[in-house]
Amino acid sequence: MSNPPHPAAGRRASGARRKGEKRGDDRGKNPGDDRVETIPVLWAYESPDTKGRVFVSIFGHFMWTFDDPYFRLMLLRGMAWSAKDDVYRFDKLAVDGVELAK
Repeated sequence: MSNPPHPAAGRRASGARRKGEKRGDDRGKNPGDDRVETIPVLWAYESPDTKGRVFVSIFGHFMWTFDDPYFRLMLLRGMAWSAKDDVYRFDKLAVDGVELAK
């Protein structure tokens, strides 16, 4: 069973990571342990009883994460969704200050 795409996520983000860091692979941190665990890093929940909404992001512990416009896009869309606002309301802010190719 898979979850349908969430409106706050849109397309998949590139993911913010440092040079040489492997996405989703924690084996380098645990030598001898060949298990690779995948855990959710973004999720959304809407309570059926109260209609309250929650959007959670594990990303954002490092300031360089916010340099990724795709991360900012998902974060801003998640916040707008939680507030029951138009998820595209803050899209222009996601690229504010970013040098875009012409």
